[in-house]
Amino acid sequence: MNESRIRSVETSHIGALIELAEATNLSLWSAQSYLDELKDPRSVMFRLESEENATVGFIVGRIVPAADDENSVDADIYNIAVNQEVQNRGNGQFLLDEFLSK
Repeated sequence: MNESRIRSVETSHIGALIELAEATNLSLWSAQSYLDELKDPRSVMFRLESEENATVGFIVGRIVPAADDENSVDADIYNIAVNQEVQNRGNGQFLLDEFLSK
């Protein structure tokens, strides 16, 4: 059973996202890049929160209108990460499912 919870990313979480991105060898974003993304209305940003309220995963992407169909949307995922200590428990899928539900 998954004890983690999905929460929206807030400015106070950006440091934790940067640390997790570094730990998981993601393409690094600056704090300003995350702030800019938070301000974009197309942006979808979730974090995976442990029982101790620590950020143990996150996903960042956008939902945008499809180029070839005005009634459809496309999704771009820029980064997804899960702390190594909680990998292989379905947490990446948990984040992806939440993203796709938007």
